Amino acid sequence: MPQAIDGKTTLLGLIGEHISYTQSPALHNRAVQLLARNEIYLPWSMPAADVAEFLRLAWHWGGVGFNVTTPHKELVAGLFPNCGLKSVNTLFRGRGGWQATSTDGAGFAHGLARLGRPLAEFTRVIILGSGGVTTALLAFMAKQIGPRPDLCIVRRSANRDAALTAAAQTTLRFAAWTCDALQQALVASDESCLLIQASSAPQLGDDLGFLVPALAGFKGTVCDLVYRKPSALYHAAVAMGLPAQDGGPMLIEQARLSQQLWWGQAAAFDDLLAVLTAP
Repeated sequence: MPQAIDGKTTLLGLIGEHISYTQSPALHNRAVQLLARNEIYLPWSMPAADVAEFLRLAWHWGGVGFNVTTPHKELVAGLFPNCGLKSVNTLFRGRGGWQATSTDGAGFAHGLARLGRPLAEFTRVIILGSGGVTTALLAFMAKQIGPRPDLCIVRRSANRDAALTAAAQTTLRFAAWTCDALQQALVASDESCLLIQASSAPQLGDDLGFLVPALAGFKGTVCDLVYRKPSALYHAAVAMGLPAQDGGPMLIEQARLSQQLWWGQAAAFDDLLAVLTAP
């Protein structure tokens, strides 16, 4: 929290729905303390119908910036078509209005690099889930990674296949949300294969344990984008001695990138990691 809340305190926050799990307020309010800023970061849970009006009011309140999470990333991207993105997770003040961007891709890449496995080293990437974060990761790889890896998306529904393909700007393979389909996607994988668990299932009470048998013989890296409560796939990878990472490093790197946009400076990674790992 800020040292004191007064008439000059300004507003930051997270926009989403059903976000009681979030650690973003703890991270950003710690950064506020460390950088001696007079701001406060709050969670704002709201239905989709309220988002546009909330942002209009927040601009006039003098809000500094916002993060956006499930399920509003694509909705907010649609509110700011000039940003050229299909998924937005960060808003910051520009001249005369909010500027929209995504730190998902860069935050993921920076976090993964802390595991000693730069994203550009992987030749195969399998992503579980087809939501906004998957869209952002595919768009990031389309712009930043060359040559692009072989990409497979394991999803519950084919409804978003066209949108994901457009974001990736390349041919994607798709697989059903089953253990057998994931096992087929991982066939003959080696150390150059990356499995990304990008669904919100663990936050909703499904630890994805039914998919663990698909990891038999897997030799690659597992990254679960859920923090503090990652899936059974992450825990199985750790038990197998595989390179594995939960969503903590990505969350911190996303936070630091947002802070750079809001303030022109960011708290140190290790200081924010201490927040996530505190009892």
